[in-house]
Amino acid sequence: MNPLLTLSLCALVLILGIQAEDVAPSKIIMFNSETSKTEIFDNPIKKQALFFTDETQSHHDPTMRMFEAMAEEFAGVLLVIRIPFSETEYVKHFHVDEASLPALFAIDMTEGMKKIPYGGDVQDVEVTHGFVSAFANQKLVGKNEL
Repeated sequence: MNPLLTLSLCALVLILGIQAEDVAPSKIIMFNSETSKTEIFDNPIKKQALFFTDETQSHHDPTMRMFEAMAEEFAGVLLVIRIPFSETEYVKHFHVDEASLPALFAIDMTEGMKKIPYGGDVQDVEVTHGFVSAFANQKLVGKNEL
């Protein structure tokens, strides 16, 4: 899918307030003990856009809509994975706190685990899309690694 079209779709979804249940089943993988091995670690796709949200906060729905569009665009290239803020072990591992939500990391699992934190405002659709697109297209590898 054309990145400009995806960006436009992300913006349109946010403007119209389309709810997740109004669209097709999610392509976002929800991280938990069941999905971690089968859908994530055993997956042949080793690039991940991993994001944290708190479903009780106002950022959650627009963030989910934005990443749903990106999951569609980058299907087959990278996995889009959501870790709920309630998964405290992973929240601590990635040094995420409530004030930093929503939070995003580009993860490369091809050789070990490279974590590249996104330092911008995740709710800025255009800039966030640019970060994910650069990572998916191998223009971000190794920059600002944790």
